[in-house]
Amino acid sequence: MSVRVQITSGPLEYQQAAPSDETGASLEFVGIVRASEDGSAISGLEYEIYQPMAKRVLHDLAMQAIERFGLIGLDVEHAMGVVPVGGASLRVVIHAGHRGEAITAMAWFIDRLKEDVPIWKKPIFASNPPQPPRQAANPRPSPSSVLKAVCDRTTPVGTERVALCEAVGRILAEPLVADRDLPAVALSAMDGFAVAHADLGVPLPVCRMAKIGEPPLVHQADSACRIVTGAAIPTGADTVIPIEWATDDPKRLVLHEDRVGNVAPGQFVRPAAASISAGMHVIGPGRPIHPAMIAAMASFGLDRPLVHRRVRVAVVVTGDELMPVDSDPPPWQIRDANGPALEALFRHMPWASCCSIRSVPDDREQIEHALADTVERADAVVLSGGVSVGPADHVPEAIKSTGADILAHGVLQKPGGPVLAAVMPSGVPIFGLPGNPVSALVTAHTLVLPVLESVAGISKRREHHRVPVSFPDDRAIGLWWHRLVDEQGGTYRYAPESGSGDVVAAARSDGFV
Repeated sequence: MSVRVQITSGPLEYQQAAPSDETGASLEFVGIVRASEDGSAISGLEYEIYQPMAKRVLHDLAMQAIERFGLIGLDVEHAMGVVPVGGASLRVVIHAGHRGEAITAMAWFIDRLKEDVPIWKKPIFASNPPQPPRQAANPRPSPSSVLKAVCDRTTPVGTERVALCEAVGRILAEPLVADRDLPAVALSAMDGFAVAHADLGVPLPVCRMAKIGEPPLVHQADSACRIVTGAAIPTGADTVIPIEWATDDPKRLVLHEDRVGNVAPGQFVRPAAASISAGMHVIGPGRPIHPAMIAAMASFGLDRPLVHRRVRVAVVVTGDELMPVDSDPPPWQIRDANGPALEALFRHMPWASCCSIRSVPDDREQIEHALADTVERADAVVLSGGVSVGPADHVPEAIKSTGADILAHGVLQKPGGPVLAAVMPSGVPIFGLPGNPVSALVTAHTLVLPVLESVAGISKRREHHRVPVSFPDDRAIGLWWHRLVDEQGGTYRYAPESGSGDVVAAARSDGFV
C-alpha cells in the first residue's frame, strides 16, 4: 500500500492539454498488466486485435460517450502484441466540463470497451505450463492467426429491413437513435401525492388526480395532487410523497411524524430524459437483437429495423464411405454424421441459414463441380473430409481450382489439425474440415463460427470462459488441444474417448475445453 500527498506552489504539471477553455475536468485511466491471471503467475499478456473492426467500434463508442454524457473530448489507445507485467495496455483520457460526467463516462466507456471491442488477450505464464512450439519448430499457424487472416479478407453481408416480430436474433445494421427524450416528461415513481417541496411543513389540501397517459396538470400552490406511478408530474410540482408516508385523511396530506423533515426535493420523481435524450444513440450496430432491444426499438418508433441478411452457408460432405442416414450400410461403410451435425449447428444461429447440403464421393471432378455451384450461391462454404494429404484427399486441389486463396492448410491444434481455410476473390470464405466427426465439430466451433459471425456483421467475438477441471492429467502435446469434458456439479472432468472419430463420446459429453 502506498500513499503520497504533495502540495505544489502554482499550477501542476499535466501532460494532456485541455482541448477547450470549457474543460473543467480531464480524467485519465491507464490499464496496467498485473503479475497474475486467475491465480497463476504471468510475465505478461499478448493482445490480438482485429484492427478494422476494433477501430470502428472504438470510434462509435467514443462518439456515444460524448453524446450520452456531454463530454468535450475522448482519447483512447490500446496496445497490441506482448505487454509485460507493469506495462500499460490501455489508456483512456476523457475531457468534460465537470468531474461528475467524466467519472461516470469513464466507467461506462471501459465497460463497453471490454464488452464490444474485438480485442483478445492471452496470458504468458511465468512458470512452465505446456506451450505451443515456436513457429520455427512447426510451420503450422495458431488458430487465432488463421481466424484473423480469414476475417481480414471478408466483409459483412448486405442488409434488409424486417418487421419487429422477425428481428429477434438478427444482427442490427444501424444505430437505434432516440427520437424523443425518455421519459419525455417528468414522471412519478410512486403512487402518492405530487407537491412543491417548498409547500411542505403544514397539512396540504388534496385536490385533483394526476393519471397515467394524460397531459401534466398545472400545480396549484399550497396543495397536493394525488398521482399514480407513471403519471406526469404536474407543472410546478417537484416532489412525490409516497402514499405510505401519509395518514389516511382523504382530504388533506398529513405526513407521518417520522417523515416530517425527511423529504428531499425531487424525491420519487423520474426527470425528463433521465434514461436518454432525443438524438442520442441507444444501441450501436453489430449486435444480435434480443427482446429487450425489441422493446427499445418499439419505444423509439423503429418498426422495421435495418438488419444484416442471413448468412447463406453451403455444406459439402465428401467420402466414398458415406451413406444416407436412413440407409442400412454394410460394415465397411458409415452413415453421414457430419452433414446433419453441421446443418444443425448453422441452422441454430438465427442470423444464418443453410442454402444447400450435398454429399459427393472422393472424386475430384465431382467435388470441383459441387464447389463451383455453391460458391456462386453461398456467403460461406464448408466442406468435410478429403482435406489431408492422402491419395483420395482431393479437397485442397478442388478449392484451388475455384480461384480461392488458401490462407492456411493445417493448424496447430488437436483435433482438427488438417483444417484448410481459404477465401474467394469475392470474399466468400471456404473451409475444409477433417472428416472425423469430433474434428469437424471442434473446428466448426473454433474457426468456422467466428468467421461466420464476422460475415454476419457481429462486432463482438464470442467469449470463452475458464472452467475448473477436476483431476486434470499432465499430458502435453505442444499445441492447442481441445478435449471433451463431462460436467458434474459445476466442475468438469476430461471425458473418456477413443479419438476424433468417437461420435459416441462427443454425444455423451457436455462440450470441450
